[in-house]
Amino acid sequence: MPHLIERAGHSARVLTTALLSRCTFDPEATSYDIACSGGVDSTALAILAVATGKPVILHHVDHGLRPSSTAEAQAVETFGAELGCVVKIYEVDIVPGPNLEARAREARFGALPDGIITGHHMDDQAETVLLNLLRGSGNRGLGAMRPGPSKPLLGLRKYELEGLCQAYEVAVAYDETNDDESLRRNAVRKSLLPVMERVGDRDPVPVLARVARHARSDDDALEELSLALIENPYSVAQLKAVPEALRRRALRRLIREHQASILAPSEAEIERIEAVVMGVVVAAQIEGNLEIRRSKGILSIQAIDGHYASDDAN
Repeated sequence: MPHLIERAGHSARVLTTALLSRCTFDPEATSYDIACSGGVDSTALAILAVATGKPVILHHVDHGLRPSSTAEAQAVETFGAELGCVVKIYEVDIVPGPNLEARAREARFGALPDGIITGHHMDDQAETVLLNLLRGSGNRGLGAMRPGPSKPLLGLRKYELEGLCQAYEVAVAYDETNDDESLRRNAVRKSLLPVMERVGDRDPVPVLARVARHARSDDDALEELSLALIENPYSVAQLKAVPEALRRRALRRLIREHQASILAPSEAEIERIEAVVMGVVVAAQIEGNLEIRRSKGILSIQAIDGHYASDDAN
């Protein structure tokens, strides 16, 4: 039996071709693993992935947090069959309580396979820029999500994905928590972005996506320069010889090297490490139960329990 795309009408096929030309799927991949919640974004992602002609596996995580979660899993299985995809369902248990959204996201990605492809789009990118700006992020945070094979839809708008689902007459699930403005991303989407559009008299999403692109470009250039000029990030002399922007990048790399779970040390922690480098203090404690210490012009990192993460030999 022909699958959904093969049965599509001319207008749906034309739209699919137009959107696919702006996606960044890996052309060398032999198949695609797609995270599919059954919502608009992941449904459109699945359609576009199948349209490449490659085999597609849909991966759905059932959190069991809503009464409709079982029905949503069944809907993804039905949709996957219509697309001619293999569908894999994962069930995870999440205890209600604080930080539910973050814990659900962590559980979801813990269940999904490595290299999973997600349906993040340009509107998500704009929201991420604003969220990171509110956190006080630098260029790396303002660069938001990096386009590439794992996020192939960052060049597409939400309304375009909705239009694609409508063209194929596909029913999509709706997550009621998207209306909850106590969640910061929802508040940015529903309150902050409309104000920006009204004040700026223009759609802010492409503007913010462009900000992200420029920030990533600047960040990549500074990172490359920092690596070239600071061969030994433990050397106080080398760290003091370069501008602050390059030195702080080296310090962030140094911390991540010893504590992989720390993706981005806070500004306050970098300030404390800078005080050690500049000789204001001898040592400072940072996240991960680590202490950074200066001795004879060399930095060392020590776990608070007394086990060294590095020594002066570095």
